[in-house]
Amino acid sequence: MDHPADKKLIQKYLLGQCTPDELVTMHTFLLRYDAQEIMDQVWADEWEVFQENEITDQEIYGWKERFLTERLETPMLQSHGAVNTQIQARTNKLWKYAAIWVAITLSVGTYFGIRKYNANEHEHLLVIAMQETVNPYGQRSTIKLADNSVVYLGAGSKLIYPAQFTGNSREITLQGEAFFEVTKNPKKPFVIHTGNIRTWVLGTSFRVNAFADKPLFVEVATGKVRVDQRHAKGKTSLAVLTPGERLNWDNHKAVLTRVNAEDVKEWKNGRLVFNHSTLQELTHVLERWYNVKIKFADPARERLHMTITLTATMPLKQIMEVLASTGRFTYQYKEKAITIN
Repeated sequence: MDHPADKKLIQKYLLGQCTPDELVTMHTFLLRYDAQEIMDQVWADEWEVFQENEITDQEIYGWKERFLTERLETPMLQSHGAVNTQIQARTNKLWKYAAIWVAITLSVGTYFGIRKYNANEHEHLLVIAMQETVNPYGQRSTIKLADNSVVYLGAGSKLIYPAQFTGNSREITLQGEAFFEVTKNPKKPFVIHTGNIRTWVLGTSFRVNAFADKPLFVEVATGKVRVDQRHAKGKTSLAVLTPGERLNWDNHKAVLTRVNAEDVKEWKNGRLVFNHSTLQELTHVLERWYNVKIKFADPARERLHMTITLTATMPLKQIMEVLASTGRFTYQYKEKAITIN
């Protein structure tokens, strides 16, 4: 390798075995433009170690915060020729998992389940008994999969899944939105296909919203979720999410935000949370949930922003009264058609 941080040094860094001088070298290396490719090579060797061990959400969240802080402080440390010696005080266990957030920060593609998946692609082709559940507007359903995972499928959505899971993974396809409660099985990752985005989990609960021609988002209630983009050159890891985190994917841009984990969980029971959403965005959701057509007599109303929580188990007329009072508008409701003035 044509740089001071060779593979052996990177491995020492992941294990927390670097000397102070070696840590300075590593901090410099992590700022290089080609660090992604190099770390990718090393992480491929270390990923199996990560798979075989457990790590809590708190440990991952703590590492994420700490790594980003170190990365921001690196230029200052270098300019003073100093090193944060507390790095060595961390346990070897946490250092083994450090690369997962190195990978995320540097947009490095990770390898969780990928090699096993590639090695068994022919096995997936043998699956014949596929099932499909399609919800029209105004209808939701609950689906129990063969592994006892539960899917709460939203209105205007479709789920394709096998009658039985075979091979080394559990794979389904989603069009639309759903909340998942996945049965834990470390040996068989649960994979959700939504276009060129794949969401990987071992056992957790989370929501995926992936309607055609709309921004995609994944938000987590419990556990850990990894989101990848599939493209011509392979796969790129977009994020690893922990409870209360949301990934928005729009126009090939990934943005991480915070959400209320309880709100994510309660979506399956009809809690609809809107944060500074336009009235047009809000009414599109109501159209799906209630199978109603909503139009605007005044186009300017479409751009009205609202922050509000609705309960979709209520009658639509009651919800419209709440919206009209909050947004200070009037409306007409006739035969599943609403006009907002």
